[in-house]
Amino acid sequence: MFGTLHKCLDASRDLWRILLLCFRLWRIYMIQTLKNKRDLYMNVSLKKTKAYGDLYKIMHFYDKNGAFSHND
Repeated sequence: MFGTLHKCLDASRDLWRILLLCFRLWRIYMIQTLKNKRDLYMNVSLKKTKAYGDLYKIMHFYDKNGAFSHND
C-alpha cells in the first residue's frame, strides 16, 4: 500500500514541477512579449514625436520668413 502511495506522491510531485516549469516559461514569454510591444510602441511614438517636431520647426521657419503669408 505504501509503495503505491509513494508512487502517486512522486507522480503528483513531478506533475507539479512540470506545471511550475510551464508557468515560469509562460511568464518569461509574456514579460518579453509585453516588453517588446512596449519598446515598439515607444519607438514608434518617438519617431512620430520627432517627425512632428521637425515638421513644426520647418513650418515655423517658413512662417517666420514669410513663405506662408498671404500678403503677397
